[in-house]
Amino acid sequence: MTNVIDVDASGSGKLTLGDQQHTVTEPTADKAAVALIGRVLAWSHHTGEDVALKALWMGVPTGLRVHPDWTVTEDRTLLSDSDEARQALTYVPAEPEPEPEMFYELDDTDDLDAFEIPEPSPDPIDQLPTVPHVDTSQGAAMTDYTARELEAHWHSDGTATVVHDGSTRHFTNRDDVLRYAATVGRGLYTNVPVHIRTINGTGPTTLVVDPDGRYYDQATPEDWKDLPAPITPPAPIAGARSPAVAPSHTPTSAAPDHAGSRNGQHITTESALAADEAVVHAGSEYVGRRKSFVDDTPPELPPSAGWRGAAAKLGIKVEVSDAERAERSDQEAVSQHWAGPRTIAVVNGKGGAGKTVVTICLAATFAKWGGIGVLAWDNNQTRGTLGWRTERAQHDSTTLDLIPAVERLRGPDAQMADLAHFVHHQKRDRFDVLRSQPLKLAADQRITPNDVENLHDVAAKYYRLIIMDSGNDESDPIWQEMIRHADQLVVATGTRADHAEAGALLLEALIDEGGRAAELATSSVVVITQGDAKATHDDMTRLRDGFSRLSREAVTIRHDQGMVDGALRLDNLKPTTQRDWLRSAAAVARGL
Repeated sequence: MTNVIDVDASGSGKLTLGDQQHTVTEPTADKAAVALIGRVLAWSHHTGEDVALKALWMGVPTGLRVHPDWTVTEDRTLLSDSDEARQALTYVPAEPEPEPEMFYELDDTDDLDAFEIPEPSPDPIDQLPTVPHVDTSQGAAMTDYTARELEAHWHSDGTATVVHDGSTRHFTNRDDVLRYAATVGRGLYTNVPVHIRTINGTGPTTLVVDPDGRYYDQATPEDWKDLPAPITPPAPIAGARSPAVAPSHTPTSAAPDHAGSRNGQHITTESALAADEAVVHAGSEYVGRRKSFVDDTPPELPPSAGWRGAAAKLGIKVEVSDAERAERSDQEAVSQHWAGPRTIAVVNGKGGAGKTVVTICLAATFAKWGGIGVLAWDNNQTRGTLGWRTERAQHDSTTLDLIPAVERLRGPDAQMADLAHFVHHQKRDRFDVLRSQPLKLAADQRITPNDVENLHDVAAKYYRLIIMDSGNDESDPIWQEMIRHADQLVVATGTRADHAEAGALLLEALIDEGGRAAELATSSVVVITQGDAKATHDDMTRLRDGFSRLSREAVTIRHDQGMVDGALRLDNLKPTTQRDWLRSAAAVARGL
Protein backbone atom coordinates (compact mmCIF):
# COMPACT_ATOMS: atom_id res chain seq x y z
CA MET A 1 0.00 0.00 0.00
CA THR A 2 1.31 3.46 -0.94
CA ASN A 3 2.06 5.93 1.87
CA VAL A 4 0.32 9.15 0.88
CA ILE A 5 -0.41 12.56 2.40
CA ASP A 6 -3.17 14.42 0.55
CA VAL A 7 -3.97 18.00 1.62
CA ASP A 8 -6.43 20.28 -0.18
CA ALA A 9 -6.88 24.04 -0.07
CA SER A 10 -9.84 23.85 2.34
CA GLY A 11 -7.71 22.41 5.17
CA SER A 12 -8.86 18.82 4.84
CA GLY A 13 -6.08 16.26 4.95
CA LYS A 14 -5.77 12.50 4.72
CA LEU A 15 -2.81 10.29 5.59
CA THR A 16 -2.43 6.70 4.43
CA LEU A 17 0.43 5.14 6.39
CA GLY A 18 0.82 1.44 5.83
CA ASP A 19 -2.58 -0.08 6.54
CA GLN A 20 -3.78 2.84 8.66
CA GLN A 21 -5.83 5.87 7.70
CA HIS A 22 -5.79 9.27 9.44
CA THR A 23 -7.83 12.32 8.58
CA VAL A 24 -7.70 15.90 9.88
CA THR A 25 -9.73 19.04 9.31
CA GLU A 26 -7.92 22.30 9.99
CA PRO A 27 -8.66 25.97 9.21
CA THR A 28 -5.89 26.07 6.57
CA ALA A 29 -3.99 23.66 4.35
CA ASP A 30 -0.72 24.55 6.12
CA LYS A 31 -2.07 23.49 9.51
CA ALA A 32 -3.40 20.25 8.06
CA ALA A 33 0.01 19.51 6.53
CA VAL A 34 1.76 20.18 9.85
CA ALA A 35 -0.54 17.78 11.67
CA LEU A 36 -0.12 14.96 9.16
CA ILE A 37 3.60 15.22 8.53
CA GLY A 38 4.07 15.32 12.28
CA ARG A 39 2.43 11.89 12.49
CA VAL A 40 4.77 10.49 9.86
CA LEU A 41 7.78 11.91 11.69
CA ALA A 42 6.61 10.36 14.94
CA TRP A 43 5.99 7.00 13.25
CA SER A 44 9.40 6.97 11.56
CA HIS A 45 11.18 7.87 14.80
CA HIS A 46 9.11 5.26 16.68
CA THR A 47 9.90 2.41 14.28
CA GLY A 48 13.45 3.46 13.39
CA GLU A 49 12.71 3.11 9.67
CA ASP A 50 12.62 5.52 6.76
CA VAL A 51 9.17 6.19 5.32
CA ALA A 52 8.80 6.79 1.58
CA LEU A 53 5.91 9.16 1.13
CA LYS A 54 4.04 10.62 -1.79
CA ALA A 55 2.70 14.04 -0.72
CA LEU A 56 -0.05 15.85 -2.61
CA TRP A 57 -0.19 19.54 -1.69
CA MET A 58 -3.42 20.85 -3.25
CA GLY A 59 -2.94 18.43 -6.15
CA VAL A 60 0.80 19.03 -6.68
CA PRO A 61 2.77 15.79 -6.07
CA THR A 62 6.06 15.70 -4.17
CA GLY A 63 8.19 12.68 -3.23
CA LEU A 64 9.48 12.74 0.37
CA ARG A 65 11.56 10.51 2.61
CA VAL A 66 10.95 10.84 6.34
CA HIS A 67 13.84 9.67 8.51
CA PRO A 68 13.98 8.44 12.14
CA ASP A 69 16.27 11.35 13.12
CA TRP A 70 13.36 13.79 12.62
CA THR A 71 14.54 14.98 9.21
CA VAL A 72 12.72 15.11 5.88
CA THR A 73 14.31 15.08 2.44
CA GLU A 74 12.87 15.41 -1.03
CA ASP A 75 13.10 12.36 -3.31
CA ARG A 76 11.69 12.97 -6.77
CA THR A 77 12.44 9.41 -7.87
CA LEU A 78 9.34 8.45 -5.92
CA LEU A 79 7.29 10.19 -8.59
CA SER A 80 8.80 8.29 -11.53
CA ASP A 81 7.67 4.98 -13.00
CA SER A 82 10.86 3.08 -12.20
CA ASP A 83 10.84 -0.21 -10.29
CA GLU A 84 12.78 1.49 -7.50
CA ALA A 85 10.15 4.19 -7.21
CA ARG A 86 7.30 1.69 -7.19
CA GLN A 87 9.09 -0.35 -4.54
CA ALA A 88 9.68 2.76 -2.42
CA LEU A 89 6.09 3.92 -2.72
CA THR A 90 4.76 0.53 -1.65
CA TYR A 91 6.97 0.37 1.44
CA VAL A 92 5.00 -0.42 4.59
CA PRO A 93 6.65 0.47 7.93
CA ALA A 94 7.39 -2.45 10.22
CA GLU A 95 4.95 -3.20 13.03
CA PRO A 96 6.16 -1.25 16.09
CA GLU A 97 7.68 -3.18 18.96
CA PRO A 98 7.19 -0.82 21.95
CA GLU A 99 4.48 -1.05 24.56
CA PRO A 100 0.87 -0.74 23.41
CA GLU A 101 0.25 2.63 25.09
CA MET A 102 2.95 4.28 22.95
CA PHE A 103 1.40 2.85 19.81
CA TYR A 104 -2.00 4.02 20.99
CA GLU A 105 -0.73 7.58 21.32
CA LEU A 106 0.61 7.47 17.81
CA ASP A 107 -2.76 6.30 16.54
CA ASP A 108 -4.73 8.93 18.44
CA THR A 109 -5.89 11.34 15.74
CA ASP A 110 -7.24 13.82 18.29
CA ASP A 111 -4.09 14.51 20.29
CA LEU A 112 -0.91 14.49 18.25
CA ASP A 113 0.51 17.30 20.39
CA ALA A 114 0.52 14.99 23.41
CA PHE A 115 3.32 12.99 21.79
CA GLU A 116 6.60 14.59 22.78
CA ILE A 117 8.72 15.48 19.76
CA PRO A 118 12.42 15.81 20.52
CA GLU A 119 14.61 18.60 19.20
CA PRO A 120 15.37 18.26 15.48
CA SER A 121 18.73 17.12 14.22
CA PRO A 122 21.27 19.97 14.27
CA ASP A 123 22.26 19.19 10.70
CA PRO A 124 20.13 21.15 8.22
CA ILE A 125 18.55 19.42 5.26
CA ASP A 126 19.80 20.34 1.80
CA GLN A 127 22.39 22.75 3.09
CA LEU A 128 23.25 25.70 0.91
CA PRO A 129 26.36 25.03 -1.15
CA THR A 130 29.51 26.63 0.19
CA VAL A 131 30.39 29.66 -1.91
CA PRO A 132 34.06 29.57 -2.85
CA HIS A 133 36.30 32.56 -2.42
CA VAL A 134 35.76 35.15 -5.13
CA ASP A 135 38.32 37.71 -6.20
CA THR A 136 36.79 41.10 -5.43
CA SER A 137 39.37 43.19 -7.24
CA GLN A 138 36.76 43.93 -9.92
CA GLY A 139 34.18 45.13 -7.42
CA ALA A 140 31.78 43.65 -4.90
CA ALA A 141 31.69 39.86 -4.97
CA MET A 142 28.60 38.21 -6.42
CA THR A 143 26.99 35.23 -4.72
CA ASP A 144 26.02 32.05 -6.52
CA TYR A 145 22.42 33.24 -6.48
CA THR A 146 23.13 36.24 -8.68
CA ALA A 147 21.03 36.16 -11.83
CA ARG A 148 23.02 35.40 -14.95
CA GLU A 149 20.75 37.36 -17.24
CA LEU A 150 20.34 41.10 -17.69
CA GLU A 151 17.66 43.09 -19.48
CA ALA A 152 19.02 46.19 -21.19
CA HIS A 153 16.78 48.90 -22.66
CA TRP A 154 18.62 51.22 -25.06
CA HIS A 155 17.24 54.77 -25.06
CA SER A 156 17.28 57.22 -27.93
CA ASP A 157 19.71 59.53 -26.11
CA GLY A 158 22.35 56.79 -25.93
CA THR A 159 21.75 55.90 -22.27
CA ALA A 160 20.59 52.49 -21.05
CA THR A 161 18.51 51.05 -18.24
CA VAL A 162 19.47 47.57 -17.02
CA VAL A 163 17.31 45.24 -14.91
CA HIS A 164 19.47 42.71 -13.07
CA ASP A 165 18.50 40.40 -10.22
CA GLY A 166 15.39 42.47 -9.45
CA SER A 167 17.25 45.81 -9.36
CA THR A 168 17.32 48.61 -11.94
CA ARG A 169 20.59 50.33 -12.86
CA HIS A 170 21.19 53.28 -15.18
CA PHE A 171 24.19 53.59 -17.53
CA THR A 172 25.34 56.48 -19.66
CA ASN A 173 26.25 54.33 -22.66
CA ARG A 174 26.17 50.85 -24.16
CA ASP A 175 29.85 50.12 -23.48
CA ASP A 176 29.31 50.49 -19.72
CA VAL A 177 26.56 47.86 -19.90
CA LEU A 178 28.90 45.39 -21.62
CA ARG A 179 31.64 45.98 -19.06
CA TYR A 180 29.15 45.61 -16.23
CA ALA A 181 27.99 42.24 -17.63
CA ALA A 182 31.60 41.02 -17.77
CA THR A 183 32.06 42.06 -14.14
CA VAL A 184 28.95 40.10 -13.17
CA GLY A 185 30.30 37.04 -14.99
CA ARG A 186 33.64 37.26 -13.22
CA GLY A 187 31.89 37.65 -9.89
CA LEU A 188 29.91 34.43 -10.26
CA TYR A 189 31.81 31.59 -8.61
CA THR A 190 31.34 29.50 -11.73
CA ASN A 191 32.78 32.32 -13.89
CA VAL A 192 30.07 31.92 -16.52
CA PRO A 193 29.01 34.06 -19.50
CA VAL A 194 26.20 36.55 -18.93
CA HIS A 195 23.32 37.02 -21.36
CA ILE A 196 22.07 40.55 -22.05
CA ARG A 197 18.57 40.59 -23.50
CA THR A 198 18.61 43.92 -25.28
CA ILE A 199 15.57 45.80 -26.54
CA ASN A 200 15.69 48.62 -29.06
CA GLY A 201 13.55 50.09 -31.79
CA THR A 202 13.98 47.06 -34.07
CA GLY A 203 13.06 44.39 -31.53
CA PRO A 204 14.87 42.30 -28.91
CA THR A 205 18.28 40.68 -29.40
CA THR A 206 20.55 38.79 -27.04
CA LEU A 207 24.24 39.52 -26.43
CA VAL A 208 26.46 36.96 -24.72
CA VAL A 209 29.29 38.52 -22.70
CA ASP A 210 32.16 36.29 -21.65
CA PRO A 211 34.10 37.15 -18.48
CA ASP A 212 37.37 36.97 -20.46
CA GLY A 213 36.55 40.28 -22.17
CA ARG A 214 34.75 39.25 -25.36
CA TYR A 215 31.12 39.19 -26.49
CA TYR A 216 28.96 38.21 -29.45
CA ASP A 217 25.39 38.55 -30.70
CA GLN A 218 23.47 35.30 -30.24
CA ALA A 219 22.19 35.60 -33.80
CA THR A 220 25.81 35.50 -35.08
CA PRO A 221 27.73 33.36 -32.55
CA GLU A 222 30.80 33.18 -34.76
CA ASP A 223 31.30 36.96 -34.70
CA TRP A 224 33.24 37.52 -31.47
CA LYS A 225 34.15 41.08 -30.51
CA ASP A 226 36.39 42.54 -27.83
CA LEU A 227 34.85 44.52 -25.00
CA PRO A 228 35.54 48.25 -25.27
CA ALA A 229 38.34 49.42 -23.00
CA PRO A 230 37.34 51.70 -20.13
CA ILE A 231 38.01 55.38 -20.58
CA THR A 232 41.21 56.36 -18.82
CA PRO A 233 40.70 59.50 -16.72
CA PRO A 234 42.90 62.44 -17.76
CA ALA A 235 46.15 62.99 -15.88
CA PRO A 236 45.87 65.56 -13.10
CA ILE A 237 47.15 69.07 -13.81
CA ALA A 238 50.50 69.75 -12.27
CA GLY A 239 50.14 71.32 -8.87
CA ALA A 240 46.43 70.51 -8.65
CA ARG A 241 45.13 68.87 -5.52
CA SER A 242 44.17 65.24 -6.16
CA PRO A 243 40.66 64.25 -5.08
CA ALA A 244 41.96 60.88 -3.90
CA VAL A 245 42.67 60.39 -0.21
CA ALA A 246 46.38 59.69 -0.02
CA PRO A 247 47.61 57.08 2.44
CA SER A 248 49.93 58.24 5.20
CA HIS A 249 52.73 55.98 4.00
CA THR A 250 52.82 56.89 0.32
CA PRO A 251 56.15 55.64 -1.02
CA THR A 252 58.67 58.18 -2.23
CA SER A 253 59.82 55.98 -5.10
CA ALA A 254 58.14 53.29 -7.15
CA ALA A 255 59.41 49.75 -7.14
CA PRO A 256 60.55 48.60 -10.56
CA ASP A 257 58.46 45.43 -10.68
CA HIS A 258 54.80 45.58 -11.69
CA ALA A 259 52.07 43.93 -9.64
CA GLY A 260 49.55 43.99 -12.43
CA SER A 261 47.08 46.52 -13.80
CA ARG A 262 43.86 48.18 -12.75
CA ASN A 263 41.51 50.06 -15.03
CA GLY A 264 43.99 49.63 -17.87
CA GLN A 265 46.95 51.25 -16.03
CA HIS A 266 49.99 49.47 -14.61
CA ILE A 267 50.61 49.88 -10.90
CA THR A 268 53.48 48.87 -8.71
CA THR A 269 53.38 46.49 -5.78
CA GLU A 270 53.72 49.25 -3.21
CA SER A 271 51.17 51.49 -4.86
CA ALA A 272 48.80 48.53 -5.14
CA LEU A 273 49.05 47.98 -1.39
CA ALA A 274 48.54 51.67 -0.79
CA ALA A 275 45.49 51.74 -3.05
CA ASP A 276 43.98 48.75 -1.25
CA GLU A 277 44.18 50.59 2.04
CA ALA A 278 42.97 53.92 0.67
CA VAL A 279 39.59 55.11 -0.50
CA VAL A 280 39.88 55.33 -4.28
CA HIS A 281 37.76 57.69 -6.39
CA ALA A 282 37.46 57.18 -10.15
CA GLY A 283 35.64 60.24 -11.47
CA SER A 284 32.31 60.33 -9.61
CA GLU A 285 32.29 56.57 -8.86
CA TYR A 286 33.41 55.09 -5.57
CA VAL A 287 35.32 51.85 -5.74
CA GLY A 288 35.60 49.82 -2.52
CA ARG A 289 38.68 47.66 -1.96
CA ARG A 290 37.33 45.67 0.93
CA LYS A 291 34.08 44.14 2.06
CA SER A 292 32.12 46.19 4.57
CA PHE A 293 32.00 44.99 8.15
CA VAL A 294 28.30 45.87 8.23
CA ASP A 295 25.98 43.29 6.68
CA ASP A 296 22.53 44.80 6.22
CA THR A 297 21.14 41.80 4.33
CA PRO A 298 18.12 40.49 6.28
CA PRO A 299 18.16 36.75 7.04
CA GLU A 300 15.98 34.62 4.82
CA LEU A 301 12.69 33.64 6.39
CA PRO A 302 11.96 29.91 6.75
CA PRO A 303 9.70 28.30 4.13
CA SER A 304 5.97 28.73 4.64
CA ALA A 305 4.38 26.67 1.86
CA GLY A 306 4.07 22.99 0.96
CA TRP A 307 5.89 20.21 2.76
CA ARG A 308 8.82 22.53 3.46
CA GLY A 309 6.53 24.91 5.33
CA ALA A 310 5.03 22.02 7.28
CA ALA A 311 8.48 20.76 8.22
CA ALA A 312 9.63 24.25 9.21
CA LYS A 313 6.66 24.64 11.55
CA LEU A 314 7.80 21.44 13.28
CA GLY A 315 11.24 22.94 13.90
CA ILE A 316 13.00 21.16 11.04
CA LYS A 317 15.48 23.34 9.17
CA VAL A 318 14.82 23.11 5.44
CA GLU A 319 15.81 25.31 2.52
CA VAL A 320 13.27 27.56 0.87
CA SER A 321 12.16 26.16 -2.49
CA ASP A 322 12.97 27.95 -5.75
CA ALA A 323 9.23 28.54 -6.32
CA GLU A 324 8.74 30.21 -2.95
CA ARG A 325 11.93 32.24 -3.35
CA ALA A 326 10.66 33.45 -6.76
CA GLU A 327 7.32 34.40 -5.19
CA ARG A 328 9.08 36.38 -2.48
CA SER A 329 11.13 38.17 -5.13
CA ASP A 330 7.93 39.15 -6.94
CA GLN A 331 6.41 40.39 -3.68
CA GLU A 332 9.47 42.52 -3.02
CA ALA A 333 9.32 44.02 -6.53
CA VAL A 334 5.63 44.92 -6.19
CA SER A 335 5.91 46.28 -2.65
CA GLN A 336 8.58 48.88 -3.40
CA HIS A 337 7.81 52.61 -3.40
CA TRP A 338 9.38 54.79 -6.08
CA ALA A 339 10.75 58.30 -5.74
CA GLY A 340 7.83 60.15 -7.29
CA PRO A 341 4.52 58.97 -8.77
CA ARG A 342 4.36 56.43 -11.60
CA THR A 343 1.71 56.06 -14.31
CA ILE A 344 0.76 52.82 -16.06
CA ALA A 345 -1.37 52.88 -19.23
CA VAL A 346 -3.39 49.72 -20.01
CA VAL A 347 -4.16 49.59 -23.74
CA ASN A 348 -5.54 47.61 -26.66
CA GLY A 349 -7.45 48.96 -29.63
CA LYS A 350 -9.94 46.09 -29.52
CA GLY A 351 -12.89 46.10 -27.14
CA GLY A 352 -13.31 43.12 -24.82
CA ALA A 353 -9.58 42.36 -24.78
CA GLY A 354 -9.46 42.49 -20.96
CA LYS A 355 -8.18 46.04 -20.29
CA THR A 356 -10.56 46.61 -17.37
CA VAL A 357 -9.76 43.23 -15.78
CA VAL A 358 -6.03 43.93 -16.06
CA THR A 359 -6.46 47.42 -14.59
CA ILE A 360 -8.42 46.17 -11.56
CA CYS A 361 -6.22 43.17 -10.80
CA LEU A 362 -2.96 45.10 -11.16
CA ALA A 363 -4.29 47.88 -8.92
CA ALA A 364 -5.44 45.36 -6.30
CA THR A 365 -2.12 43.49 -6.40
CA PHE A 366 -0.01 46.64 -6.06
CA ALA A 367 -2.24 47.83 -3.20
CA LYS A 368 -2.10 44.45 -1.45
CA TRP A 369 1.70 44.27 -1.39
CA GLY A 370 2.69 47.94 -1.61
CA GLY A 371 0.06 49.58 0.58
CA ILE A 372 -2.15 52.58 -0.01
CA GLY A 373 -1.74 55.20 -2.72
CA VAL A 374 -3.00 53.32 -5.80
CA LEU A 375 -5.59 54.84 -8.17
CA ALA A 376 -7.37 53.03 -11.02
CA TRP A 377 -8.60 55.66 -13.50
CA ASP A 378 -11.13 55.02 -16.28
CA ASN A 379 -9.78 57.28 -19.03
CA ASN A 380 -12.62 56.40 -21.40
CA GLN A 381 -15.41 58.65 -22.61
CA THR A 382 -17.24 55.93 -24.55
CA ARG A 383 -19.02 53.92 -21.82
CA GLY A 384 -16.06 52.80 -19.77
CA THR A 385 -17.00 49.90 -17.51
CA LEU A 386 -14.38 50.18 -14.75
CA GLY A 387 -17.07 51.51 -12.41
CA TRP A 388 -19.40 48.59 -13.17
CA ARG A 389 -16.85 46.01 -12.06
CA THR A 390 -15.68 47.78 -8.89
CA GLU A 391 -17.26 48.84 -5.61
CA ARG A 392 -19.27 52.09 -5.48
CA ALA A 393 -18.78 54.58 -2.65
CA GLN A 394 -21.67 56.54 -1.11
CA HIS A 395 -21.82 58.85 -4.12
CA ASP A 396 -21.96 58.65 -7.92
CA SER A 397 -19.09 61.01 -8.78
CA THR A 398 -17.08 60.58 -11.97
CA THR A 399 -14.31 62.41 -13.79
CA LEU A 400 -16.91 64.96 -14.90
CA ASP A 401 -17.44 65.95 -11.26
CA LEU A 402 -13.74 66.08 -10.45
CA ILE A 403 -12.76 68.40 -13.32
CA PRO A 404 -14.37 71.55 -11.81
CA ALA A 405 -12.63 70.85 -8.47
CA VAL A 406 -9.12 70.54 -9.93
CA GLU A 407 -7.91 74.01 -9.00
CA ARG A 408 -9.12 73.70 -5.41
CA LEU A 409 -7.47 70.28 -5.02
CA ARG A 410 -4.22 71.69 -6.39
CA GLY A 411 -4.20 74.36 -3.71
CA PRO A 412 -2.10 74.26 -0.54
CA ASP A 413 -5.13 73.83 1.74
CA ALA A 414 -6.45 70.72 -0.04
CA GLN A 415 -6.18 67.36 1.75
CA MET A 416 -6.23 63.74 0.73
CA ALA A 417 -9.60 63.27 2.41
CA ASP A 418 -11.13 65.85 0.03
CA LEU A 419 -10.76 63.33 -2.79
CA ALA A 420 -13.20 60.97 -1.08
CA HIS A 421 -15.99 63.08 -2.65
CA PHE A 422 -14.84 62.03 -6.12
CA VAL A 423 -13.16 58.60 -5.99
CA HIS A 424 -14.59 55.25 -4.97
CA HIS A 425 -12.56 53.39 -2.35
CA GLN A 426 -12.35 49.60 -2.64
CA LYS A 427 -12.63 48.48 0.98
CA ARG A 428 -11.42 44.93 0.38
CA ASP A 429 -8.75 45.56 -2.23
CA ARG A 430 -7.60 48.91 -0.75
CA PHE A 431 -7.28 51.07 -3.88
CA ASP A 432 -9.37 53.95 -5.26
CA VAL A 433 -11.30 54.17 -8.52
CA LEU A 434 -11.92 57.28 -10.60
CA ARG A 435 -14.94 56.39 -12.71
CA SER A 436 -16.09 57.58 -16.10
CA GLN A 437 -19.79 58.07 -16.79
CA PRO A 438 -21.00 54.95 -18.66
CA LEU A 439 -24.63 56.12 -18.79
CA LYS A 440 -23.93 59.08 -21.07
CA LEU A 441 -22.94 59.24 -24.70
CA ALA A 442 -19.45 60.44 -25.53
CA ALA A 443 -20.90 63.65 -26.99
CA ASP A 444 -22.45 64.43 -23.59
CA GLN A 445 -19.26 63.95 -21.58
CA ARG A 446 -16.53 65.19 -23.86
CA ILE A 447 -13.17 65.42 -22.06
CA THR A 448 -10.23 67.32 -23.54
CA PRO A 449 -6.50 66.57 -23.36
CA ASN A 450 -6.18 69.60 -21.09
CA ASP A 451 -8.72 67.98 -18.72
CA VAL A 452 -6.65 64.78 -18.66
CA GLU A 453 -3.50 66.77 -17.89
CA ASN A 454 -5.21 68.61 -15.03
CA LEU A 455 -6.70 65.41 -13.63
CA HIS A 456 -3.30 63.73 -13.83
CA ASP A 457 -1.72 66.63 -11.92
CA VAL A 458 -4.20 66.06 -9.09
CA ALA A 459 -3.79 62.27 -9.17
CA ALA A 460 0.01 62.56 -9.10
CA LYS A 461 -0.22 64.87 -6.09
CA TYR A 462 -2.16 62.37 -3.96
CA TYR A 463 -1.24 58.91 -5.34
CA ARG A 464 2.06 57.09 -5.79
CA LEU A 465 0.75 54.79 -8.56
CA ILE A 466 -1.82 55.65 -11.24
CA ILE A 467 -3.17 52.86 -13.47
CA MET A 468 -5.19 54.19 -16.41
CA ASP A 469 -7.78 52.05 -18.18
CA SER A 470 -8.32 53.27 -21.74
CA GLY A 471 -10.80 53.28 -24.56
CA ASN A 472 -10.47 51.57 -27.92
CA ASP A 473 -9.85 54.65 -30.08
CA GLU A 474 -6.09 55.16 -30.32
CA SER A 475 -6.65 58.40 -32.26
CA ASP A 476 -8.66 59.94 -29.42
CA PRO A 477 -6.74 62.97 -28.07
CA ILE A 478 -7.29 61.84 -24.46
CA TRP A 479 -5.78 58.43 -25.34
CA GLN A 480 -2.72 60.15 -26.75
CA GLU A 481 -2.51 62.45 -23.69
CA MET A 482 -2.53 59.34 -21.47
CA ILE A 483 0.41 57.92 -23.43
CA ARG A 484 2.27 61.20 -22.94
CA HIS A 485 2.06 60.76 -19.16
CA ALA A 486 2.75 57.01 -19.11
CA ASP A 487 5.87 55.57 -17.50
CA GLN A 488 4.94 51.98 -18.39
CA LEU A 489 2.74 50.52 -21.12
CA VAL A 490 0.70 47.37 -20.45
CA VAL A 491 -1.00 45.68 -23.40
CA ALA A 492 -4.00 43.59 -22.38
CA THR A 493 -5.22 40.78 -24.60
CA GLY A 494 -7.34 37.67 -24.44
CA THR A 495 -6.75 34.48 -26.36
CA ARG A 496 -8.88 35.47 -29.36
CA ALA A 497 -6.84 36.07 -32.49
CA ASP A 498 -8.37 39.52 -33.16
CA HIS A 499 -7.55 40.68 -29.61
CA ALA A 500 -3.94 39.54 -29.94
CA GLU A 501 -3.54 40.97 -33.44
CA ALA A 502 -4.88 44.36 -32.32
CA GLY A 503 -2.36 44.45 -29.48
CA ALA A 504 0.51 43.47 -31.77
CA LEU A 505 -0.43 46.08 -34.40
CA LEU A 506 -0.53 48.75 -31.71
CA LEU A 507 2.98 47.88 -30.50
CA GLU A 508 4.32 47.84 -34.05
CA ALA A 509 2.75 51.24 -34.79
CA LEU A 510 4.31 52.75 -31.67
CA ILE A 511 7.72 51.27 -32.55
CA ASP A 512 7.47 52.72 -36.05
CA GLU A 513 6.60 56.12 -34.57
CA GLY A 514 9.99 56.18 -32.84
CA GLY A 515 11.10 58.33 -29.93
CA ARG A 516 9.21 58.13 -26.67
CA ALA A 517 6.44 55.98 -28.20
CA ALA A 518 8.95 53.36 -29.36
CA GLU A 519 10.58 53.25 -25.93
CA LEU A 520 7.20 52.61 -24.28
CA ALA A 521 6.42 49.85 -26.77
CA THR A 522 9.72 47.99 -26.55
CA SER A 523 9.71 48.18 -22.73
CA SER A 524 6.04 47.21 -22.46
CA VAL A 525 4.50 44.24 -20.66
CA VAL A 526 1.82 42.14 -22.35
CA VAL A 527 -0.75 40.47 -20.06
CA ILE A 528 -2.57 37.57 -21.71
CA THR A 529 -5.73 36.52 -19.86
CA GLN A 530 -7.35 33.18 -20.55
CA GLY A 531 -10.93 34.42 -20.66
CA ASP A 532 -12.01 31.34 -22.63
CA ALA A 533 -11.81 28.19 -20.51
CA LYS A 534 -11.42 26.14 -23.71
CA ALA A 535 -8.15 27.85 -24.66
CA THR A 536 -5.26 25.41 -24.37
CA HIS A 537 -1.84 25.72 -22.82
CA ASP A 538 -0.37 25.72 -26.34
CA ASP A 539 -2.58 28.67 -27.26
CA MET A 540 -1.28 30.68 -24.32
CA THR A 541 2.34 29.70 -25.01
CA ARG A 542 2.06 30.68 -28.67
CA LEU A 543 0.75 34.14 -27.77
CA ARG A 544 3.35 34.64 -25.07
CA ASP A 545 6.20 33.68 -27.38
CA GLY A 546 4.87 35.92 -30.13
CA PHE A 547 4.53 38.99 -27.92
CA SER A 548 7.95 38.37 -26.34
CA ARG A 549 9.47 39.49 -29.65
CA LEU A 550 7.69 42.85 -29.46
CA SER A 551 7.73 43.65 -25.73
CA ARG A 552 9.99 43.50 -22.71
CA GLU A 553 7.98 40.66 -21.17
CA ALA A 554 4.76 38.73 -21.81
CA VAL A 555 2.92 36.99 -18.96
CA THR A 556 -0.13 34.71 -18.90
CA ILE A 557 -3.10 34.55 -16.51
CA ARG A 558 -4.93 31.25 -16.20
CA HIS A 559 -8.72 31.04 -16.55
CA ASP A 560 -10.69 31.94 -13.45
CA GLN A 561 -14.46 32.30 -13.41
CA GLY A 562 -14.09 35.11 -10.88
CA MET A 563 -12.67 37.33 -13.65
CA VAL A 564 -15.42 36.71 -16.18
CA ASP A 565 -18.46 38.71 -15.03
CA GLY A 566 -19.71 40.93 -12.25
CA ALA A 567 -17.81 42.64 -9.45
CA LEU A 568 -14.13 41.70 -9.47
CA ARG A 569 -12.28 41.15 -6.17
CA LEU A 570 -8.73 39.85 -5.96
CA ASP A 571 -9.33 37.64 -2.92
CA ASN A 572 -12.24 35.94 -4.72
CA LEU A 573 -9.81 34.49 -7.26
CA LYS A 574 -8.05 31.15 -6.91
CA PRO A 575 -4.65 31.14 -5.18
CA THR A 576 -3.01 30.13 -8.48
CA THR A 577 -4.67 33.06 -10.25
CA GLN A 578 -3.54 35.49 -7.55
CA ARG A 579 -0.01 34.14 -8.02
CA ASP A 580 -0.28 34.83 -11.75
CA TRP A 581 -1.31 38.43 -11.04
CA LEU A 582 1.57 38.86 -8.61
CA ARG A 583 3.96 37.66 -11.31
CA SER A 584 2.38 40.09 -13.79
CA ALA A 585 2.59 43.03 -11.39
CA ALA A 586 6.24 42.24 -10.68
CA ALA A 587 6.97 42.31 -14.42
CA VAL A 588 5.35 45.75 -14.59
CA ALA A 589 7.17 46.98 -11.47
CA ARG A 590 10.55 46.07 -12.96
CA GLY A 591 9.93 48.65 -15.67
CA LEU A 592 9.04 51.54 -13.37
